[in-house]
Amino acid sequence: MIDAASFFLLVCCCCCTQNAVSALSQQVAPHRSLQSNNNTTVLFGTRNGYDQGGNATMCWQTTWNSSAQESQKSNLIESSNEEMFALSDESQLLPECFAGTMLSVNSYDLEQEPQLFLGRPYTVGMDLEMDFAQVTIPLQNKTLPDIWEIYFRLHLCDALQGWCDPIRDTRSEDAVLTRAQADQPLPGEPVAEFPETADKWVYNPNVTLNGLTLMGEDYYYGRWCKWKLRRQNTTTLYRTTIPITIEFPLPTNDNSIYEKMGARPFVLLGQAVVPLGLTAEGEQVRLDVAQTVPSKVVYVSPPPEIAVVGNRTKIVLAVVIAVAGMFAFVCFGAIVVYRQHAMMRLAQAPFLALMAAACLVQIVFSFTHLPTKDEYCQLRGPLVQLPIALVAAVLVGRVWRVYGTLSAVQRLGRSSESQPWLDTYVVGCLDALARIPYSLWSSCHSSKNSKSKGPRKSIRSAVTATETWCLIGMLIAPQVALQIYAALHDNARLVTELNELGTAGRVVCGNVDHWITLVGTGISCGLYLLAVILAWLSRDLPFCFNEKDPIFHAATISAIITAMSMAVAQVIDDPNTSPSAVVLLQSIVSIGIALTVLVLLVWPKIHRAWSGQTVIMSQLLSSSGSSNASNSNSSEATTASVTRSKHQQEEEGTTSPTFHDTTTTWNEHEALPSHIESQIWNLQMTFRGVTEKCGNGCTLSKTEWHQLQKSIQQLHTDLHQVHVE
Repeated sequence: MIDAASFFLLVCCCCCTQNAVSALSQQVAPHRSLQSNNNTTVLFGTRNGYDQGGNATMCWQTTWNSSAQESQKSNLIESSNEEMFALSDESQLLPECFAGTMLSVNSYDLEQEPQLFLGRPYTVGMDLEMDFAQVTIPLQNKTLPDIWEIYFRLHLCDALQGWCDPIRDTRSEDAVLTRAQADQPLPGEPVAEFPETADKWVYNPNVTLNGLTLMGEDYYYGRWCKWKLRRQNTTTLYRTTIPITIEFPLPTNDNSIYEKMGARPFVLLGQAVVPLGLTAEGEQVRLDVAQTVPSKVVYVSPPPEIAVVGNRTKIVLAVVIAVAGMFAFVCFGAIVVYRQHAMMRLAQAPFLALMAAACLVQIVFSFTHLPTKDEYCQLRGPLVQLPIALVAAVLVGRVWRVYGTLSAVQRLGRSSESQPWLDTYVVGCLDALARIPYSLWSSCHSSKNSKSKGPRKSIRSAVTATETWCLIGMLIAPQVALQIYAALHDNARLVTELNELGTAGRVVCGNVDHWITLVGTGISCGLYLLAVILAWLSRDLPFCFNEKDPIFHAATISAIITAMSMAVAQVIDDPNTSPSAVVLLQSIVSIGIALTVLVLLVWPKIHRAWSGQTVIMSQLLSSSGSSNASNSNSSEATTASVTRSKHQQEEEGTTSPTFHDTTTTWNEHEALPSHIESQIWNLQMTFRGVTEKCGNGCTLSKTEWHQLQKSIQQLHTDLHQVHVE
């Protein structure tokens, strides 16, 4: 049995042990903020902070008696942390932050899409504003300084682990933190250690911080950044802004959690520490302010595999651009050199040179399809898409000019026939477009010699070059307006497109509305289709002048290429599509259209001019000179004679041909007489009508048969009246 003395001694020992344990527990009690000791249970919260899903700034107030234990640290943040975590049991989370105290955390890279990739730097801006007149903490020093020394820090907490607490004890990690671990060195700067001075945590905005981790936790943070909170004029309002660039590290062990989930939700949190000094009771007080990014949660994953344009693709594209560009430059130079040649004059050299120049521009600047620079995204529209539309507009203008000049020849002797509806509407609309700017200019600069712009009634009402330029300008105006709109409303730059899981992607030109590219390509396709229609309407005109077949083939191929590009663009608009394939397809469109036009339309004329072949201009196109005037009179006399003979035959009921008593002299180096050429065209139209009827299984009427006989006899008579030298 235990005697009384032994029992008393045992009780005393137990009491002493309990008091010692209690004292030790009070000295090393773990710091608490919103969590219990097991870091899972939320003890209390705010009214509208991020813990409640709100947008209000959250504030913690911590006080302690520094006289019990003085810190040996020389810098403010380390001494504050040491005293706070050692002498204060917990920080008091205020239900609402002080009025006028607000912290905002923003990142431009996370505004559009809250996707954060490990191993990639992000710049986060933190704006702190405090009105000390609204801070209801009685401070011992009533005089406010002009500058407060404060500290910022970034936190990245796993949202699936629960509450993100910025009040964390990282004293041991901060004590051994080296410069190489905390910061990425500037270019050309040697890696140095932090000095053991009060300026250890001074932050340089040009430096990128390394995200740090705590062992065994899905938690990242950045080092402390010393900053200054400045007074605004002489008021009690203080403001400051700090941009912190930080790069969070890649997982070092197992990536399977990211591979399964694609992207894991994290909370990106900004913290500001404002040491306020001594209270009226002589205690140290500190205010911690925290806020999340506006999206609250960001989705964190290892960086995706970004596909880039391969070097082989770049080499192939460079070679193709060099070869095709040299060919286009040679064509443009040859047009300039041979611009006085008859072949170039017939082909309308100024418009041909403009078309070759547009082809050269769109070939040379096809490298802007490479998604490597923001400037390429901005230049692609005006330097590639606009020249493609310009080539089509020039094709339409060239065919329209010749058609408007020579189409009346088809109706010589057939004035009672009505024009086809397609001819009426298409050509009529183009005529109206061409006269809009020309009429406005003429009305502003009217003169006595100004020509009337009424409907053309004869082949002498030639379409002028000014009208053709006006038509080209009107046709290209929608594309120009579209590119101006895109330049003013879209800040085109490179962006990264990712697949649904965020594991793969590619770099493309972003911030460009998809409909702008679609509409621009559609405008070009429509212009090429219009050139095809005009070439088909001009099928009866002389080949040398309207180039029906080359223009028809070139415009058809270009229209097919542009139409297919719109369809293919929908298919390749996917992050999983290789950017090399996209670049090649886009380059094929721009370079292919240019080469098609140059090979089919420009090069044959250059070859003919270079080879020295003789080119004779039809007298039906001549409108100046004495010889042209005589040919014009002869043509008009022939037309009048044919008309009078027709009326006489209708009255007498005969079909005898009309004979001319004029004789024309011609040699092999001159163009055909105009009235002979007119008769040939009339007979050609008659033959075509007969052929179409026979091909459709229809019989000819007596009138049509007599018309065929009359046309053949008339041409036979006119040919016998030509004296060949």
